[in-house]
Amino acid sequence: MIKPNPFFLFFISVVLGGTFAAGLIWLFGIEISSFERFSVFPEKWTMLELVWNATAGVVLFGAIRAIHVALREHFRGSSSEEPPNPGVG
Repeated sequence: MIKPNPFFLFFISVVLGGTFAAGLIWLFGIEISSFERFSVFPEKWTMLELVWNATAGVVLFGAIRAIHVALREHFRGSSSEEPPNPGVG
């Protein structure tokens, strides 16, 4: 089986994860602050802005990580060929 370079997997994960996260952020109407608002971060932010931006960050990080793990497992496979819990079933 083809084993692509880890940097290539990471690049694909960032592109696909960012696209997926952007879709989720748009779908759920998460409001991200403008760059001008980020320059006055601690002093003039409201709690709602902090929650929206933190949620967007978590969605972005989670989408990239999920796609990276899925691609890595698909191309590289598991480290062991045994089932995760052989005593079950």
